[in-house]
Amino acid sequence: MNDDNTANLQIPASNNFLEVHKNCENETTDIRAQPGNSADKGSLRNAPSEVGEMQTAPYSPATASAASQGENDKQILLATAYVHILDSNGRTVKCRALLDSASQSNFCSEELCNKLNLPRNKINMPVIGINNASCRVSSKIKTTIRSLNDAFQAKIEFLVISQITTKLPQVSFDPTLINMPANITLADPDFFNSEPIDILIGTEIFFRCLSSEKILFGDNAPILQNTKFGWVLVGPLDLHKVTTNHRTNNANTNCFLTLNQERDKMLHNNVQQFWQIENIENKQNKLSNEELECEKHFRENYKIDSDGRFILKLPLKENYLALGDSYSIAVNCLLSLERRLAKNPDLQQQYADFLNEYKQLGHMSKINPELDQSGKVCVYLSHHAVVKESSSTTKVRVVFNASLKTDSGLSLNDVLKVGPKVQRDVFDVVLRMRTYPILIVADIEKMYRMILIDESQRSLQRILWRDNETKEIIHYQLNTVTYGTATASFLATRALHEIGLKIKDSNPK
Repeated sequence: MNDDNTANLQIPASNNFLEVHKNCENETTDIRAQPGNSADKGSLRNAPSEVGEMQTAPYSPATASAASQGENDKQILLATAYVHILDSNGRTVKCRALLDSASQSNFCSEELCNKLNLPRNKINMPVIGINNASCRVSSKIKTTIRSLNDAFQAKIEFLVISQITTKLPQVSFDPTLINMPANITLADPDFFNSEPIDILIGTEIFFRCLSSEKILFGDNAPILQNTKFGWVLVGPLDLHKVTTNHRTNNANTNCFLTLNQERDKMLHNNVQQFWQIENIENKQNKLSNEELECEKHFRENYKIDSDGRFILKLPLKENYLALGDSYSIAVNCLLSLERRLAKNPDLQQQYADFLNEYKQLGHMSKINPELDQSGKVCVYLSHHAVVKESSSTTKVRVVFNASLKTDSGLSLNDVLKVGPKVQRDVFDVVLRMRTYPILIVADIEKMYRMILIDESQRSLQRILWRDNETKEIIHYQLNTVTYGTATASFLATRALHEIGLKIKDSNPK
């Protein structure tokens, strides 16, 4: 129906919207709209059809929406409409929508979502409804809805829930008993049948869908409102007058109000974080099974040599025997490293000096792999330079890559247990510093390399090196805790902690 004809429709207001004619023999009820001379038109401006993608609100928690059938003899009709929604193949699927001006989110039933076969995005959104009743939504979809009776379409997000509401209306009735105006297109031709709701369309586009035409039937009676989806019938309906066969003494109230709780949640989180920052808790973190195994492995296997140095074993996983060959990979890495260093003679010299010092201090030893008949698992690590100009001690440091995959697909780090964090958080240390008048800061030079690795496991820390490309490649094994291995931090800090435990009794201060 065109706007000019619709705007001139006049359904008068009367004392009674429905005229009831009872047949005493079969107790049927006949309902007719009363004739009259006046009409009450809506005051909303007519909004043009909008085609294209509508911007959806960013992800935010939602709280649940509202319809009611509160009194025993009265039903409140809600705005329902049939719309087209696009599935994963771009085909239209007809579904029944509830138009809700009080919902900050749009919802889709699980059943319809499965039918659309659209990709779901995982979320964890709290949904809170009337009386603070809450649930959580775990997924959402994005698709396009289209009007069946207009060019209007919109691309919006839907939160997926198992069921939006009960069937609407809650009581079916005979539509022929209502004297509908002629030449109007209903958004939901089945508004009188109690049927399921597939989607809920919220405030995001609700008011954009409204047109200026509105027809009032009278006080305490429904209203016809024109929308982009067609005309919807909303408002109170006398159940007793419509049908005596479906009266109920337990009328339900449906509520679909969804509220955005993001601001409240942000405020709550900010206040909570403020108190957490100011609170110093003395609690130990719960260790995982693997971390407990690392702690047990340390206590059962550490030794101290005659010089007072710790000798530790690497905490290996059970699959360490699956490590493959890494020699040929290490050779290629060394050749690539030499090409890079040749372009920077100064870096090349510092690199060589670092590894020469490594040898002189006994932190790595030259080996002849041809004489090794032990059958131990061997792993060759690649290495590269890390330059730190701000360092007051070593500006160029060689770091070993224990994550280099062997030909079996496993690396040394893959078969090492990482171990728990032993040291305090830096934040806790900074806070504790403020409680003392004098603060002493010290650095343990070459801390990792002060701790030896048991000789039985040094074959797991081999490298290839030569300080000149014309020389033969030499095999070395690293004798100490090595930068780049997954367990290095745990072994070093746990050894330091053990020293503290050993001198605790003799030097408690």
